[in-house]
Amino acid sequence: MGWLYQQTSVLFSRDDGSYPEICVCNLPPDQVVRAYKMIRKFCGFVVGRPRFFNREQACEMALDEIECAAELVTASRAQSFHFMVRNLKFGKDWQIHELGVFVMPNAIALDYVKGPAWGELEIESLLVLIMLITRNSPESFVRLEEEIPDNLKAVFRDSMLQLKDEIGDLADPVL
Repeated sequence: MGWLYQQTSVLFSRDDGSYPEICVCNLPPDQVVRAYKMIRKFCGFVVGRPRFFNREQACEMALDEIECAAELVTASRAQSFHFMVRNLKFGKDWQIHELGVFVMPNAIALDYVKGPAWGELEIESLLVLIMLITRNSPESFVRLEEEIPDNLKAVFRDSMLQLKDEIGDLADPVL
């Protein structure tokens, strides 16, 4: 599948110090929770000791102090939060070295460090992860940062569609 890297590497491979964000928007609350649980299940570990603000208890809490912090966010009982994961592995051989995850009431945003760690497998894996997040949410859409030129946004969108055609329907991961 050499076409994928050729088409999309400009979005991933050159380390320019930026942390681009890919936002999966307009997700219903249950799909935000599902995406959060899926990412947590796939990751090798969570970086550091991320925290979030619990509005009900009016205090910061460690992400792992409760079963699913995303459920609180989607119920407006906690503020949106960001955390980093490493070594995501899932499906046939998909893997992503490191990914930032921002959990919001109706969206999941993914950010990444550009650089040589993004080969074809890693790019394919990220696009498949996005497909898994959007699969049960027909009203959802993917938004790239405003700074990304329109022609590269089109390359991203077209690559997602072409990859979906190639790999077909994905099995729903068991959470």
